[in-house]
Amino acid sequence: MAKARFAFTLIALAAMCVSAVAQEMSASDWFKKSQDLDRNGSYNESVQAYYKALNLTNETLKKNPNDADAWQTKGLILERLYRTDDAAIAFGRATDLNPKFAEAWLHKGKVLDLVANRLQGQERTNTFEAAIRAYDKAIEINPNYGEAWEDKGYSLSSLATFNKNLSKYNESLNAFDKAIELIPANDTRNLALAWDGRANTLVGLGNTLNDSGKRDEARGKLEEAINDYSKAIELDPNFTGLEARLYSVGVLGDLGRYNESVAAYDKVIETMPANDTIYAAIVWGAKGSVLEKMGEHEEALKAFDKALELNPSDTIAVQGKDNALKAPGQQAEADASFAMAKELGYSTSVATQDNTAEDWFNRGQELFRNGSKEEAVKHTIRP
Repeated sequence: MAKARFAFTLIALAAMCVSAVAQEMSASDWFKKSQDLDRNGSYNESVQAYYKALNLTNETLKKNPNDADAWQTKGLILERLYRTDDAAIAFGRATDLNPKFAEAWLHKGKVLDLVANRLQGQERTNTFEAAIRAYDKAIEINPNYGEAWEDKGYSLSSLATFNKNLSKYNESLNAFDKAIELIPANDTRNLALAWDGRANTLVGLGNTLNDSGKRDEARGKLEEAINDYSKAIELDPNFTGLEARLYSVGVLGDLGRYNESVAAYDKVIETMPANDTIYAAIVWGAKGSVLEKMGEHEEALKAFDKALELNPSDTIAVQGKDNALKAPGQQAEADASFAMAKELGYSTSVATQDNTAEDWFNRGQELFRNGSKEEAVKHTIRP
């Protein structure tokens, strides 16, 4: 009996110690724990930890509302929770209190870029421009801030794509070149993201040139993009490389190098993460689009069916299947497929029959805007 009481006492003491440690954890401790949980794929637990960090930070700000570091911490937490409007306000308070706070300017730019992606018209343009001004402030404080140059490149690229602005594409390329020059060689993640962003910019520029009839120049930009994607894949094969592989093989299809593109998709399928069904569905759907362009309707149907098996709500795959069914004359099944696409939210006003690498990139952006954190983080969100 005495042994049982002693064992119970030990358990109680251990529980008290654990509780004490939890109470002693600071906002920074919880934030770090949240990031670790995020990286391990424990998303529900990470959200809980982020809110614990947020509550502690709010307590700090109640005691001292002029604490710029606390506002920065709050902004970082809200950024990771994708509460981007609130994060922008927090980073704004940090920069108001400390105008030389380069990191706060950087993250203000990041969240403004994310906010811009869900806006339309002039409001979207204005918000991208505000993000770029925030990056410029960070660079003014620290001209060697490679990550600020990198993120400036992304916002310029998004602005250029939205407005089909050739000069902004060139400014974006210059920013990525500067980022690649400044980011340390051992920071392979950010270097890969810079190469990936540069490649995406070249694809957008190539598409814009192609639309204006400058086909040879456009082709050269797409060829250059493939080289840049390969550098991103080499530097960071398991994160940025997932995105870069998908875009690179899409560009091969855009260039009419269909056999190479299909072979590359097969290689991606062999090596892609087994548990990432959204990414796998996008790959199979993209492969189906290339096969359809080749006139391989039956093989295209198999690819689209595989995409839909993995993600039944993939509207682009449903529409791709509809197009493939029309060619062999299976109109009744095609009509049923298209009806399903409409039920899932497909709109002929926003989708296209021939999906380019840029289309697949935009799909990743939509994953983020629709709140699909697990998928978007892996494919489109820059850390």
